[in-house]
Amino acid sequence: VPYFDGNRYYQYTVEVSNDDKTWTLVADASKNTTPGNEKGYTHKFAPVKARYVKVNMLKNSDNPAVHLVDLRVYEAGK
Repeated sequence: VPYFDGNRYYQYTVEVSNDDKTWTLVADASKNTTPGNEKGYTHKFAPVKARYVKVNMLKNSDNPAVHLVDLRVYEAGK
């Protein structure tokens, strides 16, 4: 969930790793133009073994800052 005001959108990617060295892209929102809301953005992907999650915030449509308020990661099948 990024900061949301109903107008701004965020562009970002999400990567996961099991060893903090080799990263796998699991979500690509680098071309997103959908404004954020209180539910945030949801990405579903095939199960992958991972210990680390990296969110690469690329763009905020309103200003140069980026905002990540909450990140939720769920176990496969949940």
